[in-house]
Amino acid sequence: MYKHQTSEIHKHYFDNLVSNIKVQASVYFTGDICGTHDFEQDDRESHIHIIKDGNVRVTNNLGKEIPIEEPSLVFLPRPFAHQLIVNDHSNATVICGTIKLGIGGKNPITTSLPDLIIVKLTELNGIEKYIDLIFLESILNKNGNQAVQNRLCEILIIKVLSYCSQYPLTSKGVFSGLNEPRIAKALHAIHSDPAEPWTVERLAYESNLSRAHFSNLFHQIVGNTPLEYLTIWRLLMAQKFLCQGVTLERIASEVGYSSASALTRAFSKHLGISPTQWLKLTAENSL
Repeated sequence: MYKHQTSEIHKHYFDNLVSNIKVQASVYFTGDICGTHDFEQDDRESHIHIIKDGNVRVTNNLGKEIPIEEPSLVFLPRPFAHQLIVNDHSNATVICGTIKLGIGGKNPITTSLPDLIIVKLTELNGIEKYIDLIFLESILNKNGNQAVQNRLCEILIIKVLSYCSQYPLTSKGVFSGLNEPRIAKALHAIHSDPAEPWTVERLAYESNLSRAHFSNLFHQIVGNTPLEYLTIWRLLMAQKFLCQGVTLERIASEVGYSSASALTRAFSKHLGISPTQWLKLTAENSL
């Protein structure tokens, strides 16, 4: 019973986190490939590859080769130069897409993951039906089929993020925090209500820990102090609201700042530019 309750709580915390991080995908190839395919680093987007059939090697920008001999999902949460190399005299059936996690590319999810993630499809329950639908949509000549492929690919990304949240691939980060029940309570409190005037003492109380124990454990597992993480999350939510056209005054009240000027000072201090400059730059990069 307790294990089931813990699983449900983790699911709720994960859903709350992911619902606040915009997931975007654009499928640009489905079918067979051969030979070597280079993917250069693009600061605006990263990649996902689904190897449905065939033997492929993935190389990173340091030249390390990783063989893939079973149907697998290759996920690069951040921009990262890499290659797909199909074994000589053979083909591989793949789906390739570009992805964006969040608005600015850097957020608690992307910083919780390694540069390159490879997961066997058998470890991602129920994922095959979405892959089959992407291939089906790719051969249909109907209105909206590209949009359908993109949405299906976004489901694949959420599926692999769910996997990563249950089996953290790095020793620090928000996914590691979600797997420590006491720290998960504090993270969920921040994610659910960034406007609340959180203090270390109050977050420690949420976690049923002393202030000192909580601070040390949070930093050890998440990689930031509690108040550093609170600022990161507040500014991430501010970025989301900026893109929705919300005024600075309203955003400030929604994310825990006393005024638009206080928000602007925090934004400029941590991101190096003002909210207005950031919004303009984001719009230019999306063209």
